[in-house]
Amino acid sequence: MARLPEFDPSALTPDQQDIFDSIVEKRGSVPAPHKIWLTNPGLARHTHGLGWYFQHESTLPQHLYEMAILLVARHWEAEYAWQTHVQRAAAAGLAEDIIADLRARRRPAFGEERNAEAVIFEFVTSLQDKRAVSQVVYNRALDLLGQSGLVDLTGLVGYFTMLSATLTVFEIGPDA
Repeated sequence: MARLPEFDPSALTPDQQDIFDSIVEKRGSVPAPHKIWLTNPGLARHTHGLGWYFQHESTLPQHLYEMAILLVARHWEAEYAWQTHVQRAAAAGLAEDIIADLRARRRPAFGEERNAEAVIFEFVTSLQDKRAVSQVVYNRALDLLGQSGLVDLTGLVGYFTMLSATLTVFEIGPDA
């Protein structure tokens, strides 16, 4: 971790150790952003819970969940997040040509058969680029996802914006 001292699990406080153990128990390891958040145990506890919710309990279909993450990671140039999720996106069924276009920062050619992906693209890019979502885009997302799904999508964008900002500020690269 370029801007923080090297992470040392043997130097954790008891509160940090409890959270560290909880993360390892659920995830198998402690991802780079969580190592940073462990600096503040309260933050680490809540971000871990929120991340777990999005990964395991969200109402979003997996390929749309991963697509939203890739859009946020690309927007922030958070290569660690991109590398972590690009294979997951492909495994979840997000088309390779869409992934390639997102990687190149191009708007994919969605066509009628990819309406769901087009809605996610429009919603996430609008929220990030304009910090607003038009009524038309909002209605399309609501029709696609329902109220619960739309709340999940909005929260996911917020969570991965925080995660990507953390990666950016602390200069965490793809190999962390």
